[in-house]
Amino acid sequence: MAEGGVGVSDVTRGPNPEYKTLLKSYPRLVECIAKSPGYITDQLYSNTVLTQEERSDVESDKFSDKEKARKILDMVMSKIKFQSPLFFYVFIGIMEKEEWMRDYTDRLREDLEAEKRSNSITANNPTTVETIGPNPARTAPALDIFTSLSSQSKIESRFKPFDESDLENKTEKMKHKFAVLVTSVSMALKREGVTTNDLTFHLRELRSVRSDHIEANQVCYFGNAFMQQIEEECENDVGKVLPAIQKCYSWINVALIESIIDAFLNNDEGIQALWASYQSHYKEYCTERVCKIPMPLNGSRFLPRLLQKSTTIAFKIDCEWDNIRLDRLNSIRASIQRLLDLQPYTLYLRSVKQGCVELVFEVPQHVADVIFPPTEEQLLALEEHHIKYYDKKKAKHNLYTING
Repeated sequence: MAEGGVGVSDVTRGPNPEYKTLLKSYPRLVECIAKSPGYITDQLYSNTVLTQEERSDVESDKFSDKEKARKILDMVMSKIKFQSPLFFYVFIGIMEKEEWMRDYTDRLREDLEAEKRSNSITANNPTTVETIGPNPARTAPALDIFTSLSSQSKIESRFKPFDESDLENKTEKMKHKFAVLVTSVSMALKREGVTTNDLTFHLRELRSVRSDHIEANQVCYFGNAFMQQIEEECENDVGKVLPAIQKCYSWINVALIESIIDAFLNNDEGIQALWASYQSHYKEYCTERVCKIPMPLNGSRFLPRLLQKSTTIAFKIDCEWDNIRLDRLNSIRASIQRLLDLQPYTLYLRSVKQGCVELVFEVPQHVADVIFPPTEEQLLALEEHHIKYYDKKKAKHNLYTING
């Protein structure tokens, strides 16, 4: 790798927007990190981004502060590109802890949003573009919206500060906090010696209903064929499991992550602190009115890789759209789960539709075939709570593409 930073060979493999955002800001970030490389290194190690070996390599006395900064940034960018884009948000979160770095994080957020918009615009116009880096002589064909190299636009040197009163920014910040949590959980599983077999066994045992009158193999949340795909793809790396099932959880559908934390990381003080912090911020966020929250709730730019069929399940609520808050919506959702005897992760909230307020959920197809439609007794119980089950004729979707 060239001393100046990430080489062209790295770029031509098709980086994600987070990687490209850091690449554009490479010289500026090196200057920033060089002011306190020891702090950044310690924080990256504490958040399980860097290994002990990588930390020791960076801290070697033979490197200047600027050289250490380059090594740190190259390591972070490599993990963002080849392991998970979620490391970007861990990196941002670390920088935000120091007031003097916040100007950099504000600008990085703006850069990332610009990169996403640029990707969206150029997604349907594949082209050959010039790569950037120390050796710009090569070119690479663009692939698609997720891996293409967009044309490199000039970004203004100064940006507006992060506005906490802006709900769209608040929503993005919640997503970032959740990304940090999930990445930390994934790394902690590896650190604690949890194997892929351990984690997939736990996932296989997750039942969609609380009752025992339905056979377990009929209502396991994850289908057998899907779990076989997970085990084959992630056989030697437990860190790949959460990214592989990333469309089964989100910042507003956290029950699956909570079950993993409870099962494997109950005594991990760092993870427990992160989880408590996320719950606290989410509780505060839930005081917002649903009509103001940016939709869709769970948009994703990641390509689907593993498939599990699902069906759309909807419930209509008798309440005023303009006034309902997210915490009230969560209470209604909990009531539906309780009345139908479902586990919290069974109903994946996909969207909320205006009108008489319609909650649209995704449920694995094999589970829906057993537990829906509700029984007459369950329907009556729902109506007593002013909730009506809405049969959408079992419109089938792919669980990994509905929110793309």
